[in-house]
Amino acid sequence: MTFPHGLERLPPDLVGHVETALVDSEASFRETLTRIPRSWIRIRSAIEAAMSAVLVAFHRQALLAVQQRVLSVSDARSAADECLDGHAHSIYDWLLPFMNRPLADSPYSFRRYNSVDTFVFSRDMLESVHASEAWRVFLRDLSKPMSPDPPPKDATALAWRDVTIRFISDHKVQATVRGEIQAPLNYTEMGFEDRRDGRPRAAWDTFRSLAESEGIIASAHATEWSKVEKRIQEIRERLRQHFGIATDPIPYDDGAYRAQFRLERSPSYDA
Repeated sequence: MTFPHGLERLPPDLVGHVETALVDSEASFRETLTRIPRSWIRIRSAIEAAMSAVLVAFHRQALLAVQQRVLSVSDARSAADECLDGHAHSIYDWLLPFMNRPLADSPYSFRRYNSVDTFVFSRDMLESVHASEAWRVFLRDLSKPMSPDPPPKDATALAWRDVTIRFISDHKVQATVRGEIQAPLNYTEMGFEDRRDGRPRAAWDTFRSLAESEGIIASAHATEWSKVEKRIQEIRERLRQHFGIATDPIPYDDGAYRAQFRLERSPSYDA
């Protein structure tokens, strides 16, 4: 899949989350495309839904980056535009193999593929996104006033050292926060469900592997390291969202990813 412009200069966690949304929306778009008639209006709706999924994922991450002073408001908006433009280019590429003749009621001819057609297609898709409610909400949230300086850190703020996560089964974990035991949660409640089939995402398996290796995954001992990196990025994002802690829960240090919280397995997990 083509990696869209606009992501390469964003924080790694943001890139990983939006890239996951791109993969999900590509799969959803391909599946939808095979089931709908050759009507431009119907296909356009599927395209806009795929781009909206990416925008929603980007929205949350861009706001976090702006609040943490990693991105400026103008950079966040520009990066979102570049990401969506790159996604529109990718969608155009995905459409081509399906098109033996022009689509019914389509303003485009997919039998001739050149840079002008791609530009017009991407421009029109971006115009649709910019006219959407999701984009207006994105801009509204970005424009909310912020204090000129980051707020002072609360000495009692929750930190990763205050958190213990214990796997009690293949599909459930139980957290303890500052000594208070939380209710058990499954992978869906933790945000690790694959929306396509309801099964755990690959990141959940990596999370389990991290627990089985005492909270450390070394690059020297891992196969397909690029996939491990992507899944660790997803785990970071899910944990940040769940516990409300902005710092990195699993930084890369001295050749390995190392959990900053206590990660363990219950006796029932190993039974």
